[in-house]
Amino acid sequence: MPVIVPIANADNGINSGGDIIRPTMQSVQWKTDRQSLCRIGCEILTRPQQERTIRELRELPQDERQVVWADMSGNSKMAPHVNALREEQPDFVLQCLDQLEDEINKIAKKHAYEEALKMDEQFVESEELQMMFLRAELYNAELAAKRIVSYFEEKLEYFGRERLVKRITLDDFDDDDTAALFSGNMQLLPNTDHAGRRVIFFYKAFIEGYKHRENMLRTTWYLFHLAVEDPMSQKRGVIVVVYNLGGFPKHGNDWEKSRRLAQMLRSLPIRIDAFFVCFDDAMWSTVVEGFSFMVTRFLRVRFRPLSGSRQECYYKLMALGVPYFALPVTATNSMVSETHIKMLIEHRRKTHHENKQWDDEVSRLLRFSGKRSRDDDDVVASAQHDGMMTGGNDVSFGPYDAGFDTRQREQEQEVDPLHIPLRSTRRMDGRW
Repeated sequence: MPVIVPIANADNGINSGGDIIRPTMQSVQWKTDRQSLCRIGCEILTRPQQERTIRELRELPQDERQVVWADMSGNSKMAPHVNALREEQPDFVLQCLDQLEDEINKIAKKHAYEEALKMDEQFVESEELQMMFLRAELYNAELAAKRIVSYFEEKLEYFGRERLVKRITLDDFDDDDTAALFSGNMQLLPNTDHAGRRVIFFYKAFIEGYKHRENMLRTTWYLFHLAVEDPMSQKRGVIVVVYNLGGFPKHGNDWEKSRRLAQMLRSLPIRIDAFFVCFDDAMWSTVVEGFSFMVTRFLRVRFRPLSGSRQECYYKLMALGVPYFALPVTATNSMVSETHIKMLIEHRRKTHHENKQWDDEVSRLLRFSGKRSRDDDDVVASAQHDGMMTGGNDVSFGPYDAGFDTRQREQEQEVDPLHIPLRSTRRMDGRW
């Protein structure tokens, strides 16, 4: 089995002097053999298109650049020192927690954090909460302290003082929030990527599907937390896929929404390992470029635009180890949400209070789902194979080789939108 991973040499975009070579994606022929897909994935990861990203990657020390490749490709072997940290030995955890406390004390302006401490010190200083921020910043106590202080500022702004020291649930959503959540413009995919990481999906950059910006931002807050409920997901990080195929909205982009979303991403206790934006209209390139300037350098060097037709973008996602067949879109680039709605209702069922009538609760939630079912003749595999993808291999190499092996199901042949035998990824059944 050939193993092709991003390494620092002239063949994959970085020469011996640390210079990043310009992309040559137009010369790539779209083949589905493993070696071709590995080459395509490495081209995308190591040859970014934005000038600023190229410069910032060049300026990174070699070990930090290797962490970027490890995060984006899912090949943890490229950063063994990171794997050692993620083992979280007891002494190391205690040391990190002590350092976090010291760094928080150094921050002078932290009104919301101090208010939360007065309300519920046990909640704010719980090891469970603090470790989420340390994992998000790869155990850098200084960065984790800044993130947790910013987190409570954002939470106070969007949910108010009465919810500052509680876990946000659907009980905290008003009707407009719930409608935005059930619109499906942001979803948590049922399949992980080849490295076992949760995939967060945005449809048309979540430009539509909400009444007020706050509805969209509270939805984002809720689903990002849902993606990292367990410690393993917090350690692995998440992948973001933005699906902007099918033209540019007539009313344009809401830049204030983009700015506030970028600010929220600096605050949430979540590590975004890779951020892929698919688009087929040149108008989107301006939006993508503008948003990349709003986010932190950490995210910007992990940010990759994927331009082209639907088929071309699917090939690129396949090469990157992303479960493209699970994207909730039709062949005509319309968004569908039946799997998303099922997930939300199932999660609600597990957490809803016993003193409520469950049937009434389901009926209330379904009012917000709208008519977003998939056409019978659509071939997108997210509905076609719902509940069928149940296995997956542990990741060792990346991006393509890891979990997207050529093993097919023993009893039947499955065909995806690209008419290629489906590769296996992990399915998150029962773990919402």
